[in-house]
Amino acid sequence: MEIRNKFGKSKVVVINVSDKDVEGLILNWDLNDNGNFKFMEKELIDQTMRYLPEYAMGYDTTSINQLDLVDYLREAASSVIRLKNIERIKEYIDKKTPYNQWDREIYSFYNSKGVFSELILHFLLRDIKDTLPLISKIYFKDSVPMEAHGFDAVHVKDNTLWLGETKFYNSGKSGIKSLISDLNKHFTHDYLNEQFVIISRALIHNNELREKWIKKVTNCKRLKDIFGMIRIPLLCIYEDNITSSIINELNQGGLPESVYISHVRDMKSYFDNNNTYPNKNNVEYVLMLLPVESKDRIVSSMLSKIFSMQNI
Repeated sequence: MEIRNKFGKSKVVVINVSDKDVEGLILNWDLNDNGNFKFMEKELIDQTMRYLPEYAMGYDTTSINQLDLVDYLREAASSVIRLKNIERIKEYIDKKTPYNQWDREIYSFYNSKGVFSELILHFLLRDIKDTLPLISKIYFKDSVPMEAHGFDAVHVKDNTLWLGETKFYNSGKSGIKSLISDLNKHFTHDYLNEQFVIISRALIHNNELREKWIKKVTNCKRLKDIFGMIRIPLLCIYEDNITSSIINELNQGGLPESVYISHVRDMKSYFDNNNTYPNKNNVEYVLMLLPVESKDRIVSSMLSKIFSMQNI
């Protein structure tokens, strides 16, 4: 494991430490008006939400006619989360309602599913990995009866299909265990074949990639061959006190690498010790760790922006 300090295109997120199958991400930092360092949380949210139309539609929306842009933004925002859920979640967060007093369905959506982590994963893949979205996540929800179906991201780069999974938890190790569960459920022969059928039907918006990837996903029948063409980013976003340690180190004139590399090693060891996926040695994946100061604050800000888009 080594210090990388590799920034994404937007300079908002940095790969601070990494190894072949783990990346310790951290938000970039800047001075505040009081002369102290703080994480660029607002910039993360702003950059992530710029990708919402692309995430929802599944293709590059920069070429949309300006006259149609408002309609596309409204449609994209409305497709990712129901207005009722936005209002309920924001009410709970704003009133600091204890989690055990939330409506169970709303809390389940907020804690482990939702679009929040999926949007951030989409942004990170585009910003750091320079991938291209192949299809819309929303397409999965419209194509099969169970909302949980479908990968959290379906992107491509060169000849590799990136099938992403992500969690946004209050506990990093709980998020890691849930990602391991996804590995066991989603990266099996039958499930991959089922999803490849959906992917091949959804490529209508990607004309330049359509024929190439329809041929790839429909001709790939052996699990061994599928593993040879996919890469699995496993993004875990979570609250952790390591963020306070990093800011304290910066404000005292130090560098946070030594503090953070120990944290990443601990989280990766936990992943390795609990990883029950039978094909873990046969598939290429990378565990992406992104600790944040406050899940509630990030989600509340994202909800506000989605709400504004729905009502423009």
